[in-house]
Amino acid sequence: MTSASGRRSDCRRDLQYLDLARAYGEAAQRLGEGNASIGTPCIPFFHLVAHATELALKAVMSFQGSDEQDLMWTGHALEGCRRDAVRGGLDAFDSHGVRSFIDSLDQPHSMQSLRYPQRLHLPLPNVGDSLRALSEILDIINSYVTTKSA
Repeated sequence: MTSASGRRSDCRRDLQYLDLARAYGEAAQRLGEGNASIGTPCIPFFHLVAHATELALKAVMSFQGSDEQDLMWTGHALEGCRRDAVRGGLDAFDSHGVRSFIDSLDQPHSMQSLRYPQRLHLPLPNVGDSLRALSEILDIINSYVTTKSA
């Protein structure tokens, strides 16, 4: 299968990334459902949300033709993945809302601040807003990958 950019795309690998992103998203939802109004953010919740976002973005990049080595070199930089997805044709990810959400998790996720005990120096988004944003991202990517590959 060839992507919009003309590069070969392994759809099954794209869908594997997307399925794993959904699984992390479901885990985040379970953890966050009872904590939507908590004052102190739940760090594991945000780690799950950020990792689900990373995997979803990498599903897009894989669909657009990036191979496994490209995806590994990208690391955990959510904003870099978002920019690559937009450059590859996912215009919906150039919106202010998506950029803002990804920007709010980019630095703590890429610096692995959500994985290890350390002081966070950046505010994290609202739990409920994060669940809604992640759901929107997953819906957009699902539509993009399934519509373009049909």
